[in-house]
This record gives sequence, structure tokens and C-alpha cells, in this order.
Amino acid sequence: MKTLYGKYHELSREFFEQQDKTTVRVHRAVRKGAVAELFAQALDDPERDEFFFKTTVVSNHSTVKQIGADYSDGVVLRWDATLGEIATAVDFLRPGNVPSEAELHLLGGTRTLPASSVLHTGTESQFEVPLTETTDRIGSPSQMELVDHRDVANALKHMVERETRVATEAGSRRLRSWWTTAEHSGAFDGAASERVEKMVSYASAVDPDAYWV
Repeated sequence: MKTLYGKYHELSREFFEQQDKTTVRVHRAVRKGAVAELFAQALDDPERDEFFFKTTVVSNHSTVKQIGADYSDGVVLRWDATLGEIATAVDFLRPGNVPSEAELHLLGGTRTLPASSVLHTGTESQFEVPLTETTDRIGSPSQMELVDHRDVANALKHMVERETRVATEAGSRRLRSWWTTAEHSGAFDGAASERVEKMVSYASAVDPDAYWV
């Protein structure tokens, strides 16, 4: 089986090399647990240059932008993968009549990505901006109108569900500042307001070991 997978890997690289490619633009939808950790990293430092992201030994990606957005829980990873990162070009080596999502398998493990590759894709809005841009805006009352409070609340929900908190006082202040503005603007009514306030209280309680980085 290992020999067969190795051959599949060789064929995948040859497929892109024949097209004179040295990199392939890939998109990966990020699900709840990873959204929680990435959002916490961004809250703690909106000026960070890079993010740390965990995947399984082999991770699924697509060369189609919309595929990443369709399966995302609020964050999409997008970058140019080298041919050395490609484990197998799953959908590119199938017969032409097989349904395809342009799926690639990349070598997994712990990955470091530039901040510009980690995008906040609004689950309620149509916004797509670097995640650090969202967390920078929520710490600034003058830029708060550029943020959809429902998107922030959804990311907070993932943090609470995955028992993830901010790791710095700066992250805590940023989150509480957002809630002050959101509450005063009437962004949430009644039970929803109480629910979001509880999430902010939980996620803003500083824990230096809150996430794995």
C-alpha cells in the first residue's frame, strides 16, 4: 500500500510539472475547533505576521476557491503550495467522467502560514478579509462599523464550545471593547444579548495556556 501511495505521489507531482507549475493555489475550509484557535491567536495579536495551524497527517484542500468557502465555519486558508507539499492530486488523476471538487491532499502536521493567508469569511455577512484585519477592527471603535457583529459572535461560539480563551490581557481588552460597542449599538436583542455576553465573559478570561501555540 505504501508503494502504491508513493507512486500516486510521483504521478501527482509529474501532473503539475508537465504544466510547468512550481506552486499550486490551494484553499482549505477551516472548521469549528481550528476556527477557535485561529480567532484566539488573532485576538491576542492582530499585528502578527503568521499563524500556526494543526492538520492531520494528510489534509484535504481544493484548487477551487468556492469549495473552501462552502465548507468553512468562518475561516479559509489560501496560499500557494509548493509541489513538495502535495501528497496526492486526488481529483486530477481520476477519469474525466468522475465528479470532482479539484481536491488535493497535502502533507499535514503543524503548518505555519503568513497572516495574509488566513482569511475571515463571514458566516452571516459577505465579508472576506484577513482574520487579523477583523480583530484589529473590533479593537477600534472608529472601525467597528466595518465589522458584522454576528460574524464575531459565531467565532466566539466556537471558542466557547472548544473551551478556548485568549492568552493575553490585550486580547481580553480587545474582545471586551468589541462587546461594549456591540451592546450599545443594539446588535443583539434579549436572550441573544445575554448569550453573547456570557460568551465574551468566558473567552476574555485570560489563560496563558489557552491554546496549543
